[in-house]
Amino acid sequence: MKNIEYEIELINNIIEESVFHGGDAGGPYLCNGGKVCSAVQKWLNFHDLNEIYTVKDQDYDDGYTHNIIPKIVKKENK
Repeated sequence: MKNIEYEIELINNIIEESVFHGGDAGGPYLCNGGKVCSAVQKWLNFHDLNEIYTVKDQDYDDGYTHNIIPKIVKKENK
């Protein structure tokens, strides 16, 4: 069985790089976050991981810009 934690790390890297790829020298456009979250959530649902993981907007600050990037995270226990 594949390591799901590693696969999620890879997907999060793809999301982050895609966000920055969709911009210009001034930074990413950040105009489609809702649809990105929806698509990733569908992937979690398809793999029956929606009880363990969710998609949340995460702050990203590289010292030059402040952005919000969708990321798969473990759900907090209630």
